[in-house]
Amino acid sequence: MNDYNFKNLTFLFVEDEKIIRDNIYDILSPFFKKIYVAKNGQEGLEIFKNHEDIDLIVTDIVMPEMDGISMVDAIREFDKEVPIIYVTAFSESDLLIKTIKQKICGYILKPIDVEELLKAIKKAGEIIEAKRLREKLKDINEYLQKEIEKKTEELRKIAFYDELTNLPNRNSLIQDLKRLEKPIVVLLDIDSFKTINDIYGIENGNYVLKEFSGFLKIFEKKYGGKFYRSGSDEFVWLQDNHFEEEKYKKIIEDMIEFISSQKIYLKGYDLGIFVDITIGVGFGKENPLEKADMALSKAIENHQRYYILKNDDTLKKEYEHYMEILKTIKIAIREDGIVPYLQSIVDKDGNINYYEALIRIKTGSTVLVPYQFLEISKKAKLYNKLSSVMIDKSMQIAKEFDRHISINLSYQDLDNKKNMEEIIQKVKYYDIGKKMVFEITENEAIRDFNNILKFIEIVKKYGVKIAIDDFGSGYSNFEYLLKMKPDLIKIDGSLIKEILVNEEAQYIVETISHFSKKLHIQTVAEFVSSQKIFEKLKELNVDKFQGYFFDKPKSYV
Repeated sequence: MNDYNFKNLTFLFVEDEKIIRDNIYDILSPFFKKIYVAKNGQEGLEIFKNHEDIDLIVTDIVMPEMDGISMVDAIREFDKEVPIIYVTAFSESDLLIKTIKQKICGYILKPIDVEELLKAIKKAGEIIEAKRLREKLKDINEYLQKEIEKKTEELRKIAFYDELTNLPNRNSLIQDLKRLEKPIVVLLDIDSFKTINDIYGIENGNYVLKEFSGFLKIFEKKYGGKFYRSGSDEFVWLQDNHFEEEKYKKIIEDMIEFISSQKIYLKGYDLGIFVDITIGVGFGKENPLEKADMALSKAIENHQRYYILKNDDTLKKEYEHYMEILKTIKIAIREDGIVPYLQSIVDKDGNINYYEALIRIKTGSTVLVPYQFLEISKKAKLYNKLSSVMIDKSMQIAKEFDRHISINLSYQDLDNKKNMEEIIQKVKYYDIGKKMVFEITENEAIRDFNNILKFIEIVKKYGVKIAIDDFGSGYSNFEYLLKMKPDLIKIDGSLIKEILVNEEAQYIVETISHFSKKLHIQTVAEFVSSQKIFEKLKELNVDKFQGYFFDKPKSYV
């Protein structure tokens, strides 16, 4: 018997002579999965139609009622691929011509030699296996295609929809804005949302956002357009329409009244709260979202419920300035225009102890200082990129030029675990912890002071010194000072500027210097602009000094 494994095959044997039919069945049935037998073409056709498990057909040609050729013609009408083997005699050569177009797999001669039959079946079996493999691969491909489509849809939802509210997100908004000819952007900000989080917890804050998004969907059904969640507590209503001021004033006033009348019942509290919103409106093909953002800032600044930025508005000049600076920031990021300028910090004898790295943006001959671009970078969500590049370059200077460098870290750098982890990784990568000072500015906007304390603890292990910047300004907190255990305190520049003419400023500086000595913390005075100020600060026992009297910030490269 052939060494080929026939156990996976089921075949139909069509033969009108009972002796041959029974003989072939008895010999081969132990070696095949199953064998069906038929005594003529008509019976064979019916069996094939009713049994989908048949893999191949072995058939005689000349038979009563329906011959093999007619049977195969009928089968080929609905199955073009099932392998078929003809059993034929030399005398049937004229009939064989009719089989040429039937895609026959093989022929064996009568009388049937079992070995020859098995060889023909083996050849057909290889075709069947190849077909099965193709079908399996097709099934796998179809499955993979469905999985890809499913994952693509999941990724699309992640990329273009907000998980919490199920509203389209900022990415979706940006994409939709590109295709609109007359976009109207209505930017909504939930008033004092941080207070809701602080008092009732993040879970209730998220619940408020979900309920709020439900209000927006109700409003969307009434007025059309589309709502998006564009930020933490900011939402956008987008329409493609000609802007009619009076019409949209009424709609916005309706929106404000509707939302402010909706009570939200918080989990775990036997009370409901109302939320108020402030709205900024921008319209037109050119940067409507940025216009709406500026209008929102103006509304908040003026304590108005909403503000519409019109084309003839004086705010338009501010907007144009904003866009010009934003363009410069983007060019600087793209073309390596973020430059650290260094200013020395000296001791009482004028010896340089270390340098503070101050961020500048340089494009061509233009150099921008922080007050010109930092706030705009934060509004445009570009601050983190600027800060990351600045930290990188400052650490490179510390390593390559063997300089002790101080860099500023704002609450925005430290109010985010990802940012803090990135800074820690940079300290490890450059291996310059002992040459670095991190100046941290206290700010009431910091949400989790414990995270900052952990950050300080980690970087100090690598030798980094910690300075508290602008100490003596409105937010100075002695409790935080004791917890942070800084190495240096930088006295707020507003006190130093007044030091020669204001006794109160002198007293505050002297007090800061005195208690710092008790805590073994060194003091640094900024904005030292003259010899007289320098001498006065030395009298008040300040340790280190920085300002134009010693040098102006300059590019180190």
